[in-house]
Amino acid sequence: MSNRKDGLKGKGGAGRGQGRHHKYGKGAVTKVMRVPEAYVEEVEALLAHLEATKELGRYHEPVLSAPIFMRSRNQDNAQRLYFITQPFKVGQHTPEIKVVIKTMEEE
Repeated sequence: MSNRKDGLKGKGGAGRGQGRHHKYGKGAVTKVMRVPEAYVEEVEALLAHLEATKELGRYHEPVLSAPIFMRSRNQDNAQRLYFITQPFKVGQHTPEIKVVIKTMEEE
């Protein structure tokens, strides 16, 4: 007597729609990559910024992410890392990004 023929699931085993769902949506295609441990925080911040700005359309202005404090790996220089998402606008062949940079003395 098998419950699988009747569409009923017994104990254990795989079932349709079971398992962990991806946080970027059901059925999202993913790829396993190796990332250096030193850059895990930066990669996670990039993914969060991309997820937050995925709905930008051509009528929206560019969005600048919150700064991430990091140190350059070779020379130990303090740096701020920003991500910019700018929607593609029809009629603009090369996207322009206008960023105002303040020096440390101005802050």
